[in-house]
This record gives sequence, C-alpha cells and structure tokens, in this order.
Amino acid sequence: MLNGQELTGTKSALYSIAYPMKKIIFLSLLGLFLMLTSCKTPNFSGGESSGGTAAEEEADTLALTEEKALAYTAMDAAVLRPGLVIRVGVLVSGKKEIDIPEKRIPDEGIITLPLVGQVDVNGLTLADFSGVLRKRYEDYLVRPEVVVQFVLTEGDSPWGHVTVLGHVAKPGKVAIPATRDMTVSGAIQQAGGLGPSAKDSAITLTRKLKSGEVNRSVVNLHALAVKGALEEDLAVRSGDVIYVPEKYL
Repeated sequence: MLNGQELTGTKSALYSIAYPMKKIIFLSLLGLFLMLTSCKTPNFSGGESSGGTAAEEEADTLALTEEKALAYTAMDAAVLRPGLVIRVGVLVSGKKEIDIPEKRIPDEGIITLPLVGQVDVNGLTLADFSGVLRKRYEDYLVRPEVVVQFVLTEGDSPWGHVTVLGHVAKPGKVAIPATRDMTVSGAIQQAGGLGPSAKDSAITLTRKLKSGEVNRSVVNLHALAVKGALEEDLAVRSGDVIYVPEKYL
C-alpha cells in the first residue's frame, strides 16, 4: 500500500499529466470548431453555397425588372386597332380631371373623348396616341398628363390571338401575351390543356402567309414530353390556328 506521502506524490503526478491533456483536447476542439465555421455553408440542393445569396437575389430582381420593362415596351409599341378596349385618364397637378375606364375602338378607328371630340387612332401606337391626346388637351388644360392603357379582354389582346380547336378543354381564342413568346404547347395550356382523347403527336399548326399562301406544320408534343424535343414546340403568331385531332382507338 502507498503511504500518505507517496499517495500525495502520485496525485500530483497524475494532475501534472491530466492538465496538459485537457488543455490539448480543448485547443484541438477549438481548432476544429474554427475550421468548420470557416468552411462554406452546405447547400442541400447538391452543392456548396458560394455565399452569393444576396447577389443571386439581386440578379433575380434585375431579371424580373428587365422582363417587366420589356413587357411595358412591347405594350407601348402595340398598334391600336378596332375592337381593342382602352382606358384613358387625364390628370392636372396630380388630380384626375378625366377618367374613362373602358373605351372600345369602333370599326372606323375613331373615338370620341370629352373636350377634344373625335380622335383618329388608326395606325397609332399606345405611345403615339398618348402624345396626340396630350397636345389636344393642352388647349383646354394646364400641363395635362395623359395615361392610356389597354384593357385586356379574354381571347383578344393588342398583340393578337391564336385559335385553338379540336380536343382541348376550352376550344376558342387565346390571347398572345405582351412578351409575344407563346408556343403551341403554351397556347394549348391556355385553352385548358389536351383532352383525354387527344392525339398529341399530330397537332396541326395552320398559318396564313402575307403572300396569301397557307402553311401547315405538324407538331409532335409527345416527342417534346418524352424526348425533350424542344424544336417541336413551334412559336405561334397572331392569326394562327391550332388543331388537336382525336387519337384512334
């Protein structure tokens, strides 16, 4: 057995060994913690985050802003024509003096407005028409601000429409959006989608050319869905007719 002096010496020896070990373990754990916190945050979508979340959000916001700008530019460039519905507002010093919520352009292309009377809109873009009204209203109002907007109605738009027929949920006219990037699949989707008996491999796109000739193309949306054949999804133009046939049982 160890006497008191030997026991005390043994405890001191063990303490002198244990204390440096604790310090080493503590420093090792601290180093591991610092190393882990300096690593890139894992991205559970399959890769590492580059720490550019704010930059990515800013890029997404910029893309949306550019998309809206393009849409507004396209809207200003659209030509007024009979059948379209517009809204006209005239403000003076921020106060609304004239407000016409809906005004459909008649067949002759001449509309009648308060104070200025008849205005010929044939061949004018939305921006052109706003400029004409501003000059006309300057004879009656002080520094008038004119706001003209399209009132989009179902099945028609300033950029025209396509007609979707055959085995779709809602056959009829489909309005072309301001971006004018609609394809055959997009038009069919706007028409409620394919019917249960639709033959998606033999859809017909009919287009009347400026020369008067009629061009017909066959669109295979089945190949688009199964093989990813994007070239099958043709872009549509105003006046096109899309026909979805029935599949034979």
